[in-house]
Amino acid sequence: MTEKSRTSRTKLKKQEETEKPNEELESITVVYNGKEHTVKFPNNADAKVISQSIKHETGVKGSFYVHFGEKSNNYLHCSSVTRGNLAKLAGLSLEVRGGNEYNKGGDPFWYYNTQTLKPAVQEKFNAMKIVPFDKPP
Repeated sequence: MTEKSRTSRTKLKKQEETEKPNEELESITVVYNGKEHTVKFPNNADAKVISQSIKHETGVKGSFYVHFGEKSNNYLHCSSVTRGNLAKLAGLSLEVRGGNEYNKGGDPFWYYNTQTLKPAVQEKFNAMKIVPFDKPP
């Protein structure tokens, strides 16, 4: 076997591995930073592939949440973004919230601000606030 035929065979194998077969793609539209993105992924994709597709299309870094519906506690973590869960959310607007250059790995500020305290706890918290006597700048 010559060196030339071996290298051409290796090149063909690499091309076959890198070229994906023409498979049906499913797509969803998500909003991230006020822009709409169309994310395409294969029909047989699992949560990891779907999450990677969303990250690639939107530029999200680290983990993220997919927020849906009107309530503040309606969200899916990136590990739960499966085809079945997305099918249940068909027709709802999906917003990606999460990792960016400031908070890689999710959006703890968003999560913290969506949590509300019970009124009695809020009153105790307000009573405990320290008010300085002087007026700091």
